[in-house]
Amino acid sequence: MGELADRYAQAFLEAGGDQAQLARSALALEGEAALWEALTSPAVEPEEKRRVLSRLPELAPPGPVSRLFGLMAERGRLPLLPQVVRSARRLSLEAEGGALGRLTCARPLEEEALERLKGALCRLHHLKKVELETAVDPGLLGGFRLELQGVTYDKSVRGGLAALARTLEEGRTQ
Repeated sequence: MGELADRYAQAFLEAGGDQAQLARSALALEGEAALWEALTSPAVEPEEKRRVLSRLPELAPPGPVSRLFGLMAERGRLPLLPQVVRSARRLSLEAEGGALGRLTCARPLEEEALERLKGALCRLHHLKKVELETAVDPGLLGGFRLELQGVTYDKSVRGGLAALARTLEEGRTQ
């Protein structure tokens, strides 16, 4: 489904859509739980979804956002909207010479440490800008796991223990 979300995002951006406006509209739409459930339900006819969206200009402003929502409703693809928003953000960053990464930590990072990490990643990957989606996973036990441009850096305690177990297992089989 990632490829399909990328295609919707690319078409949206090529049509002159604003990634930030798309993100705001999608967040507002998803924030209305009953409405979002109806819009993503296969039991509701696509034409009815289009009519509802056309009556909500504050959630689907006229222009590229409205057209994207209408097209996705018509084709039963509205459940992909969060992925389309993320793809649009990533594609916009890439067009500016940046990248979008995902950082998972055992505990929240302070803003200063996060900025230092972004700076180091910019230098290492020769990028102008790095944005990170952050999440906290206490199951990592300590450290972090970072994914950026297809590269995964696993500096977590869990990852270190798994690597040690693999090394020990390889030693046993030889």
